[in-house]
Amino acid sequence: SHVHGSSLRRSDSVLFLVGNTEDEMGASVYARIKGVKDCKVPQTDCAANFAIYKQYYEKALTQGLVLSAHDLSEGGLAVAAAEMAFSCKGGISIDLDKLPTVGGWQNNAVPCFSESTGRFLVEVDEDMAEEFATAMEGTPCACIGTATADGKLTITTLGTTILEAEVAELKHIWKHGLTPFY
Repeated sequence: SHVHGSSLRRSDSVLFLVGNTEDEMGASVYARIKGVKDCKVPQTDCAANFAIYKQYYEKALTQGLVLSAHDLSEGGLAVAAAEMAFSCKGGISIDLDKLPTVGGWQNNAVPCFSESTGRFLVEVDEDMAEEFATAMEGTPCACIGTATADGKLTITTLGTTILEAEVAELKHIWKHGLTPFY
């Protein structure tokens, strides 16, 4: 079976992001919570996304290169990474400077919370990282981080930590604090 969960399996794996992150905050959870207006709503290129999924399925997933994977939908990258780490198998460290993008962004909230479509976070064994990158060649895909043993979600950009939180604390907030926003 090639079905894998969306929870982090190890504390010594690497994380790839497949799909481009753009300045598309319109209709996002972040925009709703912060009351941000006039943002671009994510555009979906179904044919391009399908081609990426097909390549991922045929060249990576069925070849045994994937430990786990999590879609990036509601809440964007920061939320998906936190949810992935809720398995408590490890923490996650992400470098925003490595995210695949076409247009980039003006502020750090965008790569953390943009809801650009067609993206997913993939956990890969460190020894398979090169093979996974090769399997995904020609698609927007990059190694953006690592699983860690520290039980934290850490997000950095330009060498600076912009978010650091205990996964256990985030899990509590996720379970009890976000309800009013959904």
